[in-house]
Amino acid sequence: MSADLERTERQRNAMVSDVSHELRTPLSTIRGYLEATQDGVKQLDEALISSLHEEALQLQHIVDDLQDLALAEAGRLRLNPRGWSISATCSPGSLKPIGARPPRRESA
Repeated sequence: MSADLERTERQRNAMVSDVSHELRTPLSTIRGYLEATQDGVKQLDEALISSLHEEALQLQHIVDDLQDLALAEAGRLRLNPRGWSISATCSPGSLKPIGARPPRRESA
């Protein structure tokens, strides 16, 4: 039981570290661009606005995923199962068996 608790705590610590990194990256980008515009080093143009918007969307996805995780851990995550067609998703011949290797080339 103690080993399971230690393993769970290590996994939790690793996840918190990973999430911190994933949040820090877009935040640093947004902050850097905003400081550059405040300092007059960078102009606030359409390209910069688009880049900042993409970073904000990335943050939103991370926060949404964290919310889903919290709901799942609390047993309150609602799933909406629906039908799915693999043939509509994959073209014939596009799937390869797990562990498949490319054919060997004959040496001359």
